[in-house]
Amino acid sequence: TPEAELQASGQISSAGGAAKITGRLASVTPLVPQLPGPLDLDLTAAGAEGVWQIEGSAQVPGEASAQIAASLGGEDGTFITLDAELARLERFAPAVPGPARITGTAAEMGEVWVVDLDGSGPGGARVAAEGSITPEGPSADLSLQGAAPSALANRVIAPRSLQGLASFDLRLQGPLAVSSVSGQVSADGARLSLPELSNALTFSTARVALGGGLADLTLQANAAQGGGVRLSGPVQLAAPFTGDLDLTLTRLKVRQGEILETDASGALSLTGPLQGGGQIAGTVTIDGTEVRIPSGRAVAVGRLPDVTHRGASAAVLETRRRAGLDQSSGTAGGGGAPFALDVTVQATNGIFVRGRGLDAAFGGALRVAGTTSDVEAVGQFDLTRGRLDLLGQRLTLTEGQVQLSGALDPSLRLAAETRAEDTTLRVIVEGQASAPEVRFESEPSLPEDEVLALLLFGRDLGSLSALQAAQLAGAVASLTGRGGEGVVGRLRQQFGLDDLDIAGSEEGGTEVTAGKYINDNLYTTVTVDSAGQTQIDLNIDVTPNLTLRGGVGSEGSTGVGIFFERDY
Repeated sequence: TPEAELQASGQISSAGGAAKITGRLASVTPLVPQLPGPLDLDLTAAGAEGVWQIEGSAQVPGEASAQIAASLGGEDGTFITLDAELARLERFAPAVPGPARITGTAAEMGEVWVVDLDGSGPGGARVAAEGSITPEGPSADLSLQGAAPSALANRVIAPRSLQGLASFDLRLQGPLAVSSVSGQVSADGARLSLPELSNALTFSTARVALGGGLADLTLQANAAQGGGVRLSGPVQLAAPFTGDLDLTLTRLKVRQGEILETDASGALSLTGPLQGGGQIAGTVTIDGTEVRIPSGRAVAVGRLPDVTHRGASAAVLETRRRAGLDQSSGTAGGGGAPFALDVTVQATNGIFVRGRGLDAAFGGALRVAGTTSDVEAVGQFDLTRGRLDLLGQRLTLTEGQVQLSGALDPSLRLAAETRAEDTTLRVIVEGQASAPEVRFESEPSLPEDEVLALLLFGRDLGSLSALQAAQLAGAVASLTGRGGEGVVGRLRQQFGLDDLDIAGSEEGGTEVTAGKYINDNLYTTVTVDSAGQTQIDLNIDVTPNLTLRGGVGSEGSTGVGIFFERDY
């Protein structure tokens, strides 16, 4: 037929003979979907006195080939020799590209097949299998030794990924089931990338002891960002993979972008179904915790809503599935039932919140309950001490709380007070640490700009100069997060300057600084103060690290210098 052809010639009988058989299957894909192209078959058979010797080859051109030799019908039963090669193992295991080969023998002895096979593959993969297989049952008594790339697990654990080589020394004794496997797997030196945590673990010890349908884990790893993790305990090797694991954290560095940084230590337990529905419990102590308030608006980018991906290829769809973005497959968000939480978080040396002039310390504890998909935080961290530096004014904090309620983006409530004349002035910082809001209050109650005028200049709004009023407007807009370029920014644009700054001088006056790049490596600034004094500075970038600087003032002062700067 157009799909297959077979040619045979020769002479055979019950006593013996010889034959030549060739054939082609137009496409092997219906039988082995991973392999494209035709299957070619070339066999010869020769027999005498009821014993047949068969030799030949089968190949998918450019993809796979196998050389086979067999002895059939003798007193010693059937004996087969195999030498097979696969050009591209990635067709079956995408994470392991390269050729693979297997050689060995299989001999029939009564109702048992005795096998001796050796295999090799890319990335140092190797396997030696020796023992017997009983087709009835079926069952086996095999020893399996060798190594395999850890990346073989990546399709299962995506978007996380493993790198390294895992060695194994196993025995399969009994029915062909996981419960019949015993022995040990080790992957010391392997690296696990955790993109969702912006971290990676390198395992100094990674060993799994198998037996009785259980995997007993002993994992010890150092984190790329600092600290260590130890995980130990048994896991059942059948769904839902029930486990009883102990997790120990040793000064594990945890970061959430530029917002939060801390060292976590403690002991946690993971019990129940690891596919989802288990429980995480224990106590974690955090040390050296810093919450940084960004100087601008929030820069974190969340998931774009209502995006339809049109014309996606199979590879793109697979990437989206691994990332939990394929809503149609029901895998969005990682799948599985959430884990119950019963974790106590303690801060030994306090939590420090810094940024936008704020420098404060907090103490306390937090109990995290609920589930991993609906975190319930009971408790908070209260102000120990702190201050707020606001445009040259220092205020003492009188109230403060930091509360974690799910994501590592704490919510803040801070209040600082001072007095001006007969008025109590209060600055309130409140909201998420990534984008807090600042507002101004007073007793007796005054408008927000009036409060800020008293706070910054010690006088009411009607007594401010035009320049002070412009500074006040810019300060309110910047602190409350509603500012754009502002008055000074618009003036800078209109004059075509690269920099324009208005500030107070050391003598209590006002000075204006204008800066402009004359060309790519020549920058000049002109500073004029309210007393009429002028300073001109010139910067010449000789190299990215070497700069010449010179300046001259209206009073005759001059200066020149050579500066070497290096960023680390």
